[in-house]
Amino acid sequence: MLRTSTASVLLAALLGTAPLAAQGKGVDSPQIQDLKFQIWLDRVRADKKYIVSENLPLTDAEAKDFWPLYDEFQKTLVMLNDRGDKLTLAYLDASRRNSLTDAEAGKFLESYFTITGDETALWKSVVPKLQKILPTVKVLRYLQIENKLRAQTMAAVTDQIPLAK
Repeated sequence: MLRTSTASVLLAALLGTAPLAAQGKGVDSPQIQDLKFQIWLDRVRADKKYIVSENLPLTDAEAKDFWPLYDEFQKTLVMLNDRGDKLTLAYLDASRRNSLTDAEAGKFLESYFTITGDETALWKSVVPKLQKILPTVKVLRYLQIENKLRAQTMAAVTDQIPLAK
């Protein structure tokens, strides 16, 4: 469990206020909903490094090597997440139009598996690098922190996404 700290309270507050009203129950236009969604994601991403630093105790020597690798990894992860965000927004657009075809659904599935496969490949490439600078227990802890943050974010987002019709 992430330490109860300012960071986790902040994350909970951010996640609890996910502004997306994908079910059409909100009064905002789809464009405003999408903009709010992007702003919310940007806020979560901005606080992520702080949350990791509060929950991953590092020695000075470990921190010196970890944070540059973390920043490099996050740049690639953000690109993958951006692809996922665009896929989500495209799905929401099709859902709002009530016009999701089997062909579109197939493209969404293919894109989803490509993105998740690319993310798995990214993790497989970064873990050995992390193991060169951190004890494996800390590498596992970092992976757990990333997974918990992702799960919390995904839960907040997917709760707002309608099932395919």
